[in-house]
Amino acid sequence: MAERGLTWDGRVNIRDLGGLPVAVSEANRTPSVRAWIAEAPDDVARRKRRLLSVMPAAAMRRTLEALERRHGSARGYLVGGGIEEAALDRLAGRLRG
Repeated sequence: MAERGLTWDGRVNIRDLGGLPVAVSEANRTPSVRAWIAEAPDDVARRKRRLLSVMPAAAMRRTLEALERRHGSARGYLVGGGIEEAALDRLAGRLRG
């Protein structure tokens, strides 16, 4: 695994991108997360949502490493959970622009 790096679908090596997907996702989620937190019904729910919204890059990396160890790739995990290959292909196309 360490030599291959983390793979989304056998074509994208996350380690080769220097963590860019994680950094980009952290930056892009900010407006939607702020809205989700603001829409909480009360202060307790807002505090809980703030805690749930934090995903440090290192935690994401460890999660992806565990997925690869157990399922071969993030894609393997998703397919094993019932996501159709065609849906993942569409998603990958959208993520790549």
